[in-house]
Amino acid sequence: MPAYDAGACCKKAAMQIGKNLNGKIILQTKRCIVRELTMDDMDALYELYGPPEITRFVEPLYEREKELEYQQNYIHRIYGGYGYGMWAVIDKESGSLIGRIGVEGHPEDALPDCVKQDVAENDHLAGNVFDVVELGYIVAAEWQRKGIAAEVCAAVLDYARDVLEMRCAYARIHPDNVASIRLAQSLGFTETDEIVDGERIWYRALQ
Repeated sequence: MPAYDAGACCKKAAMQIGKNLNGKIILQTKRCIVRELTMDDMDALYELYGPPEITRFVEPLYEREKELEYQQNYIHRIYGGYGYGMWAVIDKESGSLIGRIGVEGHPEDALPDCVKQDVAENDHLAGNVFDVVELGYIVAAEWQRKGIAAEVCAAVLDYARDVLEMRCAYARIHPDNVASIRLAQSLGFTETDEIVDGERIWYRALQ
């Protein structure tokens, strides 16, 4: 059984919440709805990225005018062009934006070497770099240590496998980010020997 529901239950949950769901709904889990970000999310994004512990291991947002332009381009080009990307995580009970989790594709020359090698060598990948996605995740400080990241990331990976038909995923994790390392292990990722820009590559097959 996949860890998500992308059907009628999503519509029902959206009707019950009735707010903060302007973007296209991708899936739901037991406690969360995952949807596309919209320009109405800007204030919530700045709140999400505000605490210093959030930006210790991830890049902060740009100053507001530049971030507005970036988000507009992201919505148009990434959601519009690929049909997936980094999505908003909405708490069903409160309707609040509590995180940002999703998958992104990258051109072959931007993929880690270990990923490109596995794509080339293993039959289950069929030699196609377009079947590879990077998993990314941020959960609001006050919502951490509640299993939200594990719940939503598992659902997103199932969605990437079943709906997007991706064959493998990787994540970039700083060696000091113990919480993310534990999360990656729980999700079935394997640590590789490769480090890119100070972050170790973790990898798993989806198919």
